[in-house]
Amino acid sequence: MSSECCLLKRRSYAFLVSYIPAFAGKARSMGVYYFAIWLRRYVLTSKHQSLSGISFTQRPIDPLQPHTDCQRAQEYYTTETDVCEVFIALPGDASFIIRHKAVGFQRQFSIKTGVRTAQSGVCPAVRRDVFLFYAVIMAGGAGERFWPLSRRDRPKQFLSLVGERTMLQLTFDRLAGLVPPENVLVVTGINYIETVRQQLPEIPPENIVAEPCGRDTAAAVGLGALHVLRKDPRGIMAVLPADHYIAHVRRFQSVLQAGVSLAAGGQWLVTMGITPTRPDTGYGYICQGELLEYHEDIPVYRVERFTEKPGPEKARQFLAAGCYLWNSGMFIWRADLIYRLIEEHLPALAAGLAEIGRAMDRGSCQEVLSRVYPRLPKVSIDYGVMEKAPNVLVLPGNFGWDDVGSWPALERCRETEENGNVIEARGVFLETRNSIIHAPGRLVATLGVENLVVVDDGECLLVCRKDRAQELKRLTAALKEAGLEDAL
Repeated sequence: MSSECCLLKRRSYAFLVSYIPAFAGKARSMGVYYFAIWLRRYVLTSKHQSLSGISFTQRPIDPLQPHTDCQRAQEYYTTETDVCEVFIALPGDASFIIRHKAVGFQRQFSIKTGVRTAQSGVCPAVRRDVFLFYAVIMAGGAGERFWPLSRRDRPKQFLSLVGERTMLQLTFDRLAGLVPPENVLVVTGINYIETVRQQLPEIPPENIVAEPCGRDTAAAVGLGALHVLRKDPRGIMAVLPADHYIAHVRRFQSVLQAGVSLAAGGQWLVTMGITPTRPDTGYGYICQGELLEYHEDIPVYRVERFTEKPGPEKARQFLAAGCYLWNSGMFIWRADLIYRLIEEHLPALAAGLAEIGRAMDRGSCQEVLSRVYPRLPKVSIDYGVMEKAPNVLVLPGNFGWDDVGSWPALERCRETEENGNVIEARGVFLETRNSIIHAPGRLVATLGVENLVVVDDGECLLVCRKDRAQELKRLTAALKEAGLEDAL
């Protein structure tokens, strides 16, 4: 966009915000693009056609007719909807036109100042593909493989494991500039509502979607889709786990935007695959099929098949083949499409979700949710839908991803000292190599050890071999059987 266009855009935007003080906070948090979209919806749903001396009119437009006014700044996002125009008349020469076009799933708004060029006709429009969509952050896991730091009352998504911000906050931070806070939803356990409110005060309280109990990812995705559909019947939703680490945020955002572009038409389910760097047996794998196109520099592949977590030999074969990706558990799709596929492949889940949806319409959601949700089928979205759907695309991601699934992941997400240790404790560590020592506020002394995980949270102490850290669920199960549930 030229500097002239940007200057004009800022000037018109600043005029509107300064003239309507009540909108200023909303505008600051959303930015000009999303503020204009929000303002259009506000006008269309407002019972009052005049606010603070500003008049609003609506009239149908012919999307095939050229718009002869000088359009100095234009942006697009995709959806299916009606064709209409809102004209917001401001004092003086300034004005806003938000044009709403349903041609090829395109809705357009432009900012107009009433200034015409010396030439007749339309100024060349500056265009950039932008999509209004929703992020659904999945924050309901127990994080047992990070015991004892991760407990039932503070699972790992609410912990600061790779920096000062918690894993949930880092996930939210990565959406800055792509998704306004009011379009971010968090699906979490009912016991964590207040924790989410404290950690993400930017999002509206009603965007915290509480599960009465965990029923795996298909139910959580379906519940998130219900909430997105209530906001926008053709909304695009990105499903993002709350506990992932991503080193290169801008690259991640580029892949996410490509996924949104592909999902916007309502035909494709899109997933992000991670280029494997080792024969890891802790992840599911995705086999790339036909290369369909490039979205800028991002290749777009059909998914040949999904594969469950392999054994060591199979994982080595996948790595050598060069056409397998790690399944990241990050997805982008239209909410109506995933809901239809749940109806097709998981009818029992769909029936329960439909009952919850009707209760949401009646305003009695909590009682019905508490009764129906625990009876929903417990199945992953990968197994229940993705492995059966024919219309799945995968975008390879090279943005420094890790699922931070267990203590050894910290070696990949944090700096190690000269002996390969990740240490968060004070003390002396003689002849100690390739170990993870996490005991903030405690004095720890080690001698002649290597490849250990040592974690002390002030109440419980864990010592295990690093190559056995993936098995911590066995340990937490044993604690439960021993009657030591207060430690979980």
